[in-house]
Amino acid sequence: MTPDFTAGRRDRGPGWLLLAMAVTQGALFVLVLRATLIRAPFEDMLQWLDAWRQARLSGDWAGYAFGFFQEHRLVWAKLLTALDASWFQASGWPFIATGTLALGGVALLLTREVRCGLPSTGPVAALAWLCPMLVLTAANAVDCSVPVNTVYPLTLLFVVAACVTVTGPAETGPLTAGRGIAALLLAACAGLGNAVGLLAWPVLLWSAWRSRAGWRWLALIAAVTAVYGALYLHGLALSAGGVAAPATVAARATKLVAYLLAYLGLPLSRVPALRLAGEALGAVLLAASLFAVLRFGVLRPAITRLERIAVGLILFSLGSAALAALGRSQFAAEVELPVRYTVLVTPLHVGLLALALRWVAGHPAAERRGGLVLACGVALGLLLLAQQAVGMRSAIVVADAMRSKLDRFYAGQHDPDVERLVFQAGLPKAEAIVAALRRDGLLRR
Repeated sequence: MTPDFTAGRRDRGPGWLLLAMAVTQGALFVLVLRATLIRAPFEDMLQWLDAWRQARLSGDWAGYAFGFFQEHRLVWAKLLTALDASWFQASGWPFIATGTLALGGVALLLTREVRCGLPSTGPVAALAWLCPMLVLTAANAVDCSVPVNTVYPLTLLFVVAACVTVTGPAETGPLTAGRGIAALLLAACAGLGNAVGLLAWPVLLWSAWRSRAGWRWLALIAAVTAVYGALYLHGLALSAGGVAAPATVAARATKLVAYLLAYLGLPLSRVPALRLAGEALGAVLLAASLFAVLRFGVLRPAITRLERIAVGLILFSLGSAALAALGRSQFAAEVELPVRYTVLVTPLHVGLLALALRWVAGHPAAERRGGLVLACGVALGLLLLAQQAVGMRSAIVVADAMRSKLDRFYAGQHDPDVERLVFQAGLPKAEAIVAALRRDGLLRR
């Protein structure tokens, strides 16, 4: 059969266009990151800084590092707080750098896996550039530009790395001791970033099972999961929530489902005017994800390495959505989600993209209709760029308003709007923390 060189040349144009779109998306991400920087400490960051100041006085380093903050053991955040306060006078830069590097690492890891799991040439190969576009979004930039939010991209990096490590470099093969131990350590690190990182353990167990790692590895991972979970949760006191629960079981179930769909529909569901559209998107993604998990995660006897990674990513996002609906839906009368959770839905987006591209790559008509495949990829890339532009504008407006309120607080101005942002427990307490930090030389502002 004679190669169709004309088709190859025809496919290069859209392929280069997709690459250009990915570069543009990355450039816009950097612009959003820079325009939404909020380095002044507020709310959680003030509490972290005060905990570090008190640990210096008491010498209780273990209690500081491993003690609960709300429902989380934020070991990495507390270490970054110590570094930030001691060396940078609470400038926020260690957090911002760590979050940005972590999200960049997620984008690199996932893009590499998608490219390696697809044909090296042909129309489908170019569509791998959609992967970094799904990661480097305006909504996710806010998780890097606001120091307290960087726990999410850092946790996600450990989860993704564990998921990639346990699957091995080939389609099939035994789990080596080196990879197995590395995956266990990465999963352990994920839980120390944020409690949502505990989901790395069931994902790891599923991945080992689907990778045919053997019963010894499955038993070891299950045992470590049980011990780690018991130690992590020991002494945990759950928050009661900020509002009364709905009166009936049906009303409670309705609110949980609405929260779940809004979570999966982020960042669209975050916009009040698009809440219903966001929940509809969440419903579509939920249905697609459950179908993918059932087909590739359970029923199919053999799946490729990329498919295993993709299902692991989807399982993590579905788990985070379920945890958020169960644990956070009672904190407000209405369904209200922070945009910072968007980064935890991103693995689901990438996982579904990877499965779709694998299916297209294996379809006999993919080469014959390469132009149509690339046209669909370009259309999706344009949609992501449009979303980036809209999200960029919204994120900058919100960041400007937050900076204005913080400037007013640090200038000594108090009002209810400032209190809601800076310290909901009361501005007098916030002022006392700031004064103590300044007295000890831990805060320059």
